[in-house]
Amino acid sequence: MLTGLLKRKLMLLVVFPGAAIGQSIAPIDEIVVTAAPSRNRVTPPSLTLDHAALQEFQPIATADVFRNITGVSMRTNSRGESVIRIRGAEERQTLVFLDGAPLATPWDGRADLALLPAGLIDRLEISRGVIPIEYGPNAIGGVVDLFTYKPVEGSDIRGELQFGSLGTQNANLVGGAGFSNGWSFVGGASRIHRDAERIADRSSVPFDPATNNERTNTDLLGTSFFASGGYQSDAIMLWVSALHADVERGIAAQGDLDPDESGPRFWRTPEWRLTQLTVNGRWDLLQTLNIRFTGWQQNFAQTIDAFEDYSYQTLDARELGRDDTTGARLALNLELDRTTLRLVSTTQVSTHDNQEFEANALVDNELVAGPQLRYRQQLTTVGAEADLRISDTLAS
Repeated sequence: MLTGLLKRKLMLLVVFPGAAIGQSIAPIDEIVVTAAPSRNRVTPPSLTLDHAALQEFQPIATADVFRNITGVSMRTNSRGESVIRIRGAEERQTLVFLDGAPLATPWDGRADLALLPAGLIDRLEISRGVIPIEYGPNAIGGVVDLFTYKPVEGSDIRGELQFGSLGTQNANLVGGAGFSNGWSFVGGASRIHRDAERIADRSSVPFDPATNNERTNTDLLGTSFFASGGYQSDAIMLWVSALHADVERGIAAQGDLDPDESGPRFWRTPEWRLTQLTVNGRWDLLQTLNIRFTGWQQNFAQTIDAFEDYSYQTLDARELGRDDTTGARLALNLELDRTTLRLVSTTQVSTHDNQEFEANALVDNELVAGPQLRYRQQLTTVGAEADLRISDTLAS
């Protein structure tokens, strides 16, 4: 695989097929709006990977990073989604956040990390076990926090270009600029493409009709755009970010099942579209009281086409799903001499529209629309937490 990196540094470095130019800038401590550490806070075991560590994996999608981390499992389910599990918990018990906002839709509860370009992620943190109350009641197994790039004073351009076998292509470009008056802006775009996934062992998928090492119906084409900006000072921070991802892909059928006896799924997803807007804010009052706010608006659309057989020519059914989610989190943190008190409230409203189409037995390739169903969920949580430092080496 050939990799090209475009990044600003103090020296001119020429490599094939890319180049790296520019100047270095001072690092910035990430703004964590979910569960920020403090002097007296008891936090669960966690693993943090910065941008340099992520680049060592040479990932194409964010899911590629988690395939190499101990204690974390990444699996592909029957719908072709790459979902993460921590300490053996189910994927719906492992929450994924992007810049402080939940990435999964409430209707499904899963975040497909294979469709999120790795080039947009600047840093990630994995928390295992019992997690702070900011994350809500559903993160039993653990939490994955994904953070995008936030510059301070100076500028940075990061680019990556990858080519591989089976039509694999990955291109992403992220640039940011920070100004001395506290304002910063970031923009980025990414494109992922592959013709097929490789079959490592033909005996594991004996009913796949492929005559070469390309697994049938595993193509992928995805484009993503990202923009963010905001203001930060010693006491106040306001940051707004927007992500849009548009993906079309095939989903591998269960090739170990005989189609004449077991009826495996022959699915394609011609539409997978996610748009998410996130607003983060922080206000430090005096030296003891801290207020943090996160708001998010997520729109998700997905179309699943079901076919009759491995030819993927005869459409048998179609399912349309549309999700509209609005949520907000408010956290108040009071630090005293040896005690930290915390009050967190989260509210989220989500609407899911679903409609199924089935083939008409009288007319070939004609789909008959079923009723349009609407489901609505409203969830509000309030929690309190206290940390007491008993001594300099013991806290509860």
